Amino acid sequence: MNPIAEIFDQLIRYMLPAILVFFTAFIMLKRFVDFEKQKRMHELKLANQNQALPFKLQAYERITLLMERITPNNLLLRLKNNSITAGDLHLKILTEIRAEFDHNVTQQIYVSPELWATIVKAKEETIKLINICAAKVPKEVSGLELNKVIFDTVIKLEILPTERAIQEIQQEIKELI
Repeated sequence: MNPIAEIFDQLIRYMLPAILVFFTAFIMLKRFVDFEKQKRMHELKLANQNQALPFKLQAYERITLLMERITPNNLLLRLKNNSITAGDLHLKILTEIRAEFDHNVTQQIYVSPELWATIVKAKEETIKLINICAAKVPKEVSGLELNKVIFDTVIKLEILPTERAIQEIQQEIKELI
């Protein structure tokens, strides 16, 4: 046999098994490292979720409080002032709604985009409801007249926008916990 062929034959006999063992070990080691990396990422994500949960729950509480505070009935009870006109009361109500919303706008980072859209919609629908009621009474009359129109309108509604938003908040919390 040719000496070069013999050397080549010897190399194949000894190197081929070594190469196969190396690649097998490499593939197994890579799979193990990938699995451990995924496991650590999962543990880190779980730890982050556990740390963020109290902040999320606090955000849900604050948004629920926002919805309660801008509910027309609650607003009127808080802003009750017999000596102002309907026009002044109207402006005071709108200012209060916007201030409450602005105070809680940062809570959106803790809730789903869909829920935040519901919160914004509830605020806008509440403002719309107040504007519609304010258009029904002259601006110069007593604020009590506007109160009466708002209360009458709210009673006729099946569900307030803020109540609908609170229901969605409760649903999202159930899915979270």
